[in-house]
Amino acid sequence: MNPHQTRALEILESLGNRPAAPFHEGGPASYLIEQATVLGVDVRVDEFGNVIAHYEGGDLGT
Repeated sequence: MNPHQTRALEILESLGNRPAAPFHEGGPASYLIEQATVLGVDVRVDEFGNVIAHYEGGDLGT
C-alpha cells in the first residue's frame, strides 16, 4: 500500500469514529474537506451536502 492509500484509510477510519446524527454531519464533512484540501485533492460539496473528493491518479496501484 502506498502512502496516499495509507493516509486515505486513516482519514476514513477517523471519519468512522466521529459521531454524527442524521442531517447533522457538518463536523465530519468539515474534517473531510480540511483533510482533502491539505492533501491537494479537489473537493466540492454538492447541492445535497455530499462531500465529493476527486484525486486524479495514474496507473492502478499508484
